Amino acid sequence: MDSRQQWIELAHILEAEWRGERINRSQARDLAMTLLPKHPEMRMTLSSIQTRMARA
Repeated sequence: MDSRQQWIELAHILEAEWRGERINRSQARDLAMTLLPKHPEMRMTLSSIQTRMARA
C-alpha cells in the first residue's frame, strides 16, 4: 500500500473515532508507525496517534 493510501485509511479511522464509532485501534497505531519513517515532518502528530491508540 502506498503512503497516500495509508494516510487516507488513517484519516477514515480517525474520522470514525471522532463520530463515536468503534475503531480498530491496533490498525490505526500500526498505520501511524508505518507512516512515521516516511514523514518525519509529521512526527508529533503520528506519535500522538500511536500513544493514544496504545492507551485504550
